[in-house]
Amino acid sequence: MNPVRRTMTTALPLLACGLFPSSASAQDVERNLAQELTNPIASLYTLPIQLGFDQDLGVDGDGSLTQLNLQPLIPFTLNEDWNLISRTIIPFIEQEDVAWQGQDQSGLGDILQSFFFSPSAVPENG
Repeated sequence: MNPVRRTMTTALPLLACGLFPSSASAQDVERNLAQELTNPIASLYTLPIQLGFDQDLGVDGDGSLTQLNLQPLIPFTLNEDWNLISRTIIPFIEQEDVAWQGQDQSGLGDILQSFFFSPSAVPENG
């Protein structure tokens, strides 16, 4: 029997107060946020959350596994030319009836830490 996997992912932008002027309209705020979210070198903190669910696992096929991944993305300004972007993946796992019938396990999975260097500004073509 093949296990069934369902995954849901969402990203929550963590915005600092004062990111947009108070006199800006709601459309301007949404437009600016959309531009920041699509810019890979933006100084925007995000917290993507991924939830995965597997069922029909284990010897009898009665087991299930739920995994919640928190993936904070935090940019740091190194100097006027370079940024350092930190990305961490923290998996929280809970499984039921996978290893042994009637046994549940839960805990942290392997944490993955990545660092990326990025220019502070997009170079102009030409």
